[in-house]
Amino acid sequence: DGARGWSRNKVLVSFHVEDIHAETARLEAAGYPCLTGIKPTVSSIPGAPPRGFIAQLMDPEGNIIEFGQMPLEFD
Repeated sequence: DGARGWSRNKVLVSFHVEDIHAETARLEAAGYPCLTGIKPTVSSIPGAPPRGFIAQLMDPEGNIIEFGQMPLEFD
């Protein structure tokens, strides 16, 4: 129907990446526009610095893909 992004669906596919700048550039070059730019994450602890970065891109069909580069924590 031509809908794209959040108007298309409410599904977000997220991937953990080691180098968000390189992966975002690679996908942008392949035709996946970055919707948000690369942004620092928000900490759940007030005043704490960001621990990583996120970026949201759109695939050619209008689906949103998110990359996250942050430390993985295992309890």
